[in-house]
Formats: sequence, C-alpha cells, structure tokens
Amino acid sequence: MTAALAHYTRTRREHLGLTVAQAAELSGLEFSQWCALEEGWAPESLSTIQAIAATLQVRWTDYHVVTFVVGCEQKCR
Repeated sequence: MTAALAHYTRTRREHLGLTVAQAAELSGLEFSQWCALEEGWAPESLSTIQAIAATLQVRWTDYHVVTFVVGCEQKCR
C-alpha cells in the first residue's frame, strides 16, 4: 500500500504539471517532505493531509483514508 500511495501522489502531481518544488510550496511542505511523500512517507497530521490533497486537487477524505492505512501498515512492521 505504501508504494501505491507514493505512486499515486507522484503521478497525480505530474498529471497536474507540477514539479516537486511547486507541489511542496503549494502544500506548505518542505521539499524534502514532499520527496519523502513520493517515497512512501504517510503523514499523520490532518492539516498536512488536507494541504496535500488540496495541492493534488483531490478530496482530502479520500487521501486521508489511504494515508491512515499506510500509517497503520508502517507501524505494524
């Protein structure tokens, strides 16, 4: 699931024509945080999830469900 979230985030950003730097700036994340997101990091902060979803122009509730599952998966390892 981690790889799926990373892949979705990257392909959605690319579909919108955004660079990593632009996406990071729009979402209020550091460049390194956005890179981590595209490598499988699942943010836990609701405000961060909402900012990412807004940047990707998707419903934050949908993005939140996936990040929650990935976060649980990462904690269980």
